[in-house]
Amino acid sequence: MTFSGTSSQPNASDVFRTQVFRMPRVQLLFILLLTLLAAPAEGAEFIRVDLREKRMSADVDGWGLERTLTRIVTMTGWEVYIEPDTGLTRPASEKFKNVPVGRALARLLPGINFSFVSSSTGATRLLLFTTSAGKATKAMKIKTSRLKKQIVVQLKPNSKRSIDEIAKDLGAKVVGRIKDLNTYRLEFPYDNAALLGRDALLRDDDVLGVDFNYTIEGPRGSASINRDTATISIRPGSGPAKDRTIVALIDTPVQANVANSGFLLDPISVTGQPRPAGNEPTHGTSMFQTLLRGLDAGTGTATESNVRVLPIDIYGSAGETSTFNVAQGLAIAVEKGASIVNLSLGSDTDSPMLRSMIEQASNLGVTIIASAGNEPITDNVYPAAYPDVVAVTAGNRTGDIAEYANRGDFVDVVGPGRSVVSHGEGNYVITGTSPASAFVAGVAAGLANTTGADPAAIQAGLKLEFAPNPSGR
Repeated sequence: MTFSGTSSQPNASDVFRTQVFRMPRVQLLFILLLTLLAAPAEGAEFIRVDLREKRMSADVDGWGLERTLTRIVTMTGWEVYIEPDTGLTRPASEKFKNVPVGRALARLLPGINFSFVSSSTGATRLLLFTTSAGKATKAMKIKTSRLKKQIVVQLKPNSKRSIDEIAKDLGAKVVGRIKDLNTYRLEFPYDNAALLGRDALLRDDDVLGVDFNYTIEGPRGSASINRDTATISIRPGSGPAKDRTIVALIDTPVQANVANSGFLLDPISVTGQPRPAGNEPTHGTSMFQTLLRGLDAGTGTATESNVRVLPIDIYGSAGETSTFNVAQGLAIAVEKGASIVNLSLGSDTDSPMLRSMIEQASNLGVTIIASAGNEPITDNVYPAAYPDVVAVTAGNRTGDIAEYANRGDFVDVVGPGRSVVSHGEGNYVITGTSPASAFVAGVAAGLANTTGADPAAIQAGLKLEFAPNPSGR
């Protein structure tokens, strides 16, 4: 460190600041995560269940029965049976910590009687009724995206045991690793073993944080068309690599024979599977083409751009992915220097682990853009609904939201919900909030590369340019 003027010694804060900004970004992300996971964010509503101690903690405001039970079932694996035609829908607003399960349920399910029995399979059944437990005969089909038998754990940097030792003690296998973040995916032989293992890890001095692994459904495909032409006029520039704006496309694989491949960096796959061939475009290929159309629109009159796209495959050949895979992709994006990330995906489940990673990536100056969902509802879709994400729904140029698209209060911008892409010998059209998100990410990349605006200015510009029409919510 060099100083001008009179000689002096740098203070501790100067030294720390200099060392931090010389660190690889993924290591800095880990340091920031230590603080966040050790002290959960204020204001986040939750229900937590400790199966070993048979205690619950909660902070909920106006939660209805379905939302409450969905979270409880996610945490416990219980089967729920209800007395038919009882109208048990009264909302709950409660805040408590480490309360015995019976007392906690009485507060979370006001006006509802309940009891527990064991099923023939050994699962615990929660019976909800008004007069008699024997009348609770209707099984509630509660949708939960928690992947059974799996949990995600992050170890402290000074942990005395390795993850392999911890997994062996719990009777689990390590089936996924984000080594730079000391984060791992464990799989147990039985779901109940995973739930109990999670409780044990929450008390483990070597553990920083524990979360479930949640599924994220696969994206919709594209349709072949005989008209319209996918035209992209912008061309890859030859500027130095240090001046590049990198956009991470966390999605399905981008095919090797894609058009405009000069914009692509070497692909990365968290699944280790090869890129697919085929005459029809994958979702990742379609999002890459759509992103370039947004880049074309956001670059102004320039004919070349030094933007590059880093394709990160988190699906492989599977029809769905998981929050752990998304976290892996995000860690890679940060490590590789991406300043913009596009996530044309989502689910209705809030993952504390993924929320934390996104918040801290944002703190490092990464702009994260995600699709809001293809249902005409107002429910939160994650990761789009996280405060540090630019949430994109689909609509037209005047901000009117498409009839099929989500219009929740978390939505920030409206992007074009129809994209024509070229692949092989044909043209294809893809619709939804996925292409809307990719287009907006391309516009953001164009603005970042041509104007040098900081992330806050770029996001403010996007929210102004693509603002939703308030009357269309």
